[in-house]
Amino acid sequence: MVTWDFDTITAGTLGLMGIAAGTAMAGATVDTSKNSTMAAEKAQLQIEAASGPPFTPVRAGKLANRIAELDKQLGTSLYVTWLDDLLSDANGLSFHRFQIFVRTIVLEVLFVISAYTGSLMPNYSANLLGLMGISAGTYIGFKFPEQKN
Repeated sequence: MVTWDFDTITAGTLGLMGIAAGTAMAGATVDTSKNSTMAAEKAQLQIEAASGPPFTPVRAGKLANRIAELDKQLGTSLYVTWLDDLLSDANGLSFHRFQIFVRTIVLEVLFVISAYTGSLMPNYSANLLGLMGISAGTYIGFKFPEQKN
């Protein structure tokens, strides 16, 4: 905008945007898959509890506990702050979430400095983009076993 050159998006910047968009889409897909799996399990347990033969008190208690646990997991987030939501999962602070958060902050600072001091879009190297892709893949990989809070 300052230079009035509107064709300034570099290949590195475009690659970085692609990695970020792919990571966001993959993360949303993993979360949606978990929600639908838990909802299906809850529906099956409710059918079993309603139509099954008389259960022992132990079995009835297990069914009720699992349904309550699924309700809690499918409910709204238990996080207090947005930073806690970004960095934590059901088991507390998560390294892969912290790593992707710090990486994003560092690249944002570098982007702003480059754009402000040189009045141009930064051009990220293939090595940095490769590292970003590996980091994003690790983040998505750790989302699969992660429990929903």
